[in-house]
Amino acid sequence: MIGGLGLTGAGFLGYLPLLVAFAVLATFTHSSGLRAPASIAIVKDLLIYVTTFTVVIYVPLHLGGFGKIFAAVPPESCCCPPPARTARVA
Repeated sequence: MIGGLGLTGAGFLGYLPLLVAFAVLATFTHSSGLRAPASIAIVKDLLIYVTTFTVVIYVPLHLGGFGKIFAAVPPESCCCPPPARTARVA
């Protein structure tokens, strides 16, 4: 997804998010002491919950459901062949 936006993650820009996170953690630890890593862990967990909610609930509701999302994927881009259709005997 990031590559689709034209970002490669190579060079300095690839390390920039890690450097920013380290700077925030170091600054917060310097000012708050050892409570800072625990506080950052709580914030990180909240961000994970928000991201999970967004991907599992909001995105399918906004795009019409998982079936519609997966139906929009062209068959050529799938790595597994579709199952063979066989006649069902009732």
